[in-house]
Amino acid sequence: MSNDVQKVKEAVNIVDVVGRYVELQPTGSSFKANCPFHQERTPSFYVWPDRQLWKCFGACGEGGDVIAFLMKAESMDFPEALRSLAAEGGVQLAYLARQRKRDEHEGLYRLMGQAAAYFRQNLRQEYDRNAQKARAYLAQRQISPAMVEAFEIGLSLWDRTGLLHFMKDQGCTTADLLTVNLVLQQENGALRDRFMGLLMLPIRNARGHVIGFGARQVPPESDRMGKYLNTASTPLFNKSEALYGIEKAQEAIRRQRQAVIVEGYFDVITAHQHGHTNTVACMGTAVTPGHIRLLQRWTSKITFALDADAAGQKATIRNLDRSLQALQDVNQDKRHRTGDRDEVQLTIVKVPQGQDPDELIRTDAEAWPRLIQADMPLVDFYSQYLSTEFDFAMPEEKRKAVFRMAQIISEFKQPVIREEYIVHTAARLQVPSSVLRRMVGEAMSQRRTPGDARTGARQAGVRTRVPRKEDRLLGALCALCEKSWRILPQLNQTLEGIRQKPLNRSDFNHVENIVVYEALHGLAKIIAREDGQPESDVNLGFTAALRQRVDVGLHDHLSLLEGIARDFRGNDSREVSRAALEHLLVVRTRLANRDLELLNISEDTSSAEGEERTRGKRKQLYANRRSLDEARARLQRQFISSR
Repeated sequence: MSNDVQKVKEAVNIVDVVGRYVELQPTGSSFKANCPFHQERTPSFYVWPDRQLWKCFGACGEGGDVIAFLMKAESMDFPEALRSLAAEGGVQLAYLARQRKRDEHEGLYRLMGQAAAYFRQNLRQEYDRNAQKARAYLAQRQISPAMVEAFEIGLSLWDRTGLLHFMKDQGCTTADLLTVNLVLQQENGALRDRFMGLLMLPIRNARGHVIGFGARQVPPESDRMGKYLNTASTPLFNKSEALYGIEKAQEAIRRQRQAVIVEGYFDVITAHQHGHTNTVACMGTAVTPGHIRLLQRWTSKITFALDADAAGQKATIRNLDRSLQALQDVNQDKRHRTGDRDEVQLTIVKVPQGQDPDELIRTDAEAWPRLIQADMPLVDFYSQYLSTEFDFAMPEEKRKAVFRMAQIISEFKQPVIREEYIVHTAARLQVPSSVLRRMVGEAMSQRRTPGDARTGARQAGVRTRVPRKEDRLLGALCALCEKSWRILPQLNQTLEGIRQKPLNRSDFNHVENIVVYEALHGLAKIIAREDGQPESDVNLGFTAALRQRVDVGLHDHLSLLEGIARDFRGNDSREVSRAALEHLLVVRTRLANRDLELLNISEDTSSAEGEERTRGKRKQLYANRRSLDEARARLQRQFISSR
């Protein structure tokens, strides 16, 4: 709110405001008058316009700024005075927008709580066949009745409008139900429940509010839609910032100074049932900066429980690569680099082959705590994994492994921790510590991290920022073009295969990225027409050629993109292509959600024709969003099948 206060004080003239209550007389650089707050014959009340202050040197001794004056003159409280002066000065108060958002959220929280209660009551129905089957499934998984109640597990009915009618009876609006993703609007405009015939697992935030639902099919139902169906992104729920079970785990995490992250909902429930209450789940996504910052409220040590089989380890590495990016973003905080806050530690435990945490905890009560106590630092896990993936007898293979480890160790900002990992890892990889230390230093100097970029930018007088999602997309495209210009057409072929349109300028929302993309795309087309020029020569000059095609005013932004591209140097083209496609689908989904939000707040209901036009646009946007969800699933299947 301090920014709001400053803006208001700059927007209004204190002399004009005070002058409405007393007759001010100029005296040098100030004004004076009889105090409006007590009786006096000689003026002792002064106003200083340059300082935007007033003061009575008489009996009352009052003083302050323009807001304090209006509060006293009109017997207003602070928010009232601030709003009044903001209206006078034409200032939009940010805190009011935040307050409106909080008020809106409170209403949506109540709605979600009512839905959770509805699902919970469905599961309790004694004679309902589906409820009986769901309770039997929970019993089969050895989930105790106490845990069913504690986690408020429920059941959605095989009824297309059961929840819809219940919530309408509670006074909920269609708009709110659509907003929180409890109902869907079909192409014909009809509404139906999103969840039908599924076990319902309420997802809560740290304050205990229901923000979304995880829903699981009850075996032996068909898996044509997959086992799980989760709430999509809503104003309340973003899986990049939500952790299942956090409302119950936070106190144990604080007490034990460690958070354990598992994959599934039932892994969490079983862990809590057996007393391991510092366990949460990240619900199918890699750990993000949002997850780490949330857990940092209670601990700096985060442990992943991961599959031990080969496929699981490959998935683990992909997720950990993303988690390392999250760790980098969080550890850029100056307090980490100076030691004022504990640097986030990521550790790994490998669940025995063929088991998941749920099964392991149920079959061997003592095994889980032993496993957690034997957790392995992330650096050790990576070096162990690379020693099996690369043939260290081959110099080039060993170089790749050492390069990757240097990249990982460079993420740690505290020198003592970084040096410890250098010495330890060099011994494991059988390389001189001086070599690894030099490579770590090179990685740190080459990587333009947000914190380092800001430091250099302050020295150069340039403003910088944390990369946006579409920056990361464009950075990945730059990395691909550095490897081979031929990959861009291949990328568009992959998009065609998942029923998506080719890359184009409309995929970028910010003008600097549009300009760079058009330059990159144009350069790639020019290179494609160059007959007889070796591809390696072209690629060696790609970055320099791109800079020549971009206005010098965008070179700082291009440096940001080049920094992102450098992070992909240790990855092959297939991995970079996948990253680019995943970023692209996220960017397109965000743009679709933005367009839908804009439509909802600007819809034309003034005529039948306007309503029909709005319905048509909304139908098209919903169809576009569904196609993006389907494209993500196809992309995942495509990369899995090509392993």
